[in-house]
Amino acid sequence: HREDTDLAWRVLNSGHKINWCPDCIVHHPDRFGVERFAVESELLLYRCDPKKYIEIAAGTISFRTISDGTWKRLRLGMRTHEGKVKSLTRLESISLWLRATIKSISRKLM
Repeated sequence: HREDTDLAWRVLNSGHKINWCPDCIVHHPDRFGVERFAVESELLLYRCDPKKYIEIAAGTISFRTISDGTWKRLRLGMRTHEGKVKSLTRLESISLWLRATIKSISRKLM
């Protein structure tokens, strides 16, 4: 999960550019039985670059993810996860999701 994002961030952080190709179409078929958001992968990306992760977090906020509980499970999972990657503190969680919510709303208003 999120290997593409990790690779892109490494390329950008190394001083290289990534060209945008609007005609490119990438298909990511859903894999049944696999969680859409793997909490450990999300935490790893957050720990790699918290400021960049705000964009990803904003992208997870939608009427569907709010109404079906996905967004709540992701937020809770990132705070309570016990694994190799340190979970978010309460302050980190509040800061992340407040900024992501503001970014998500501002995108929809533009």
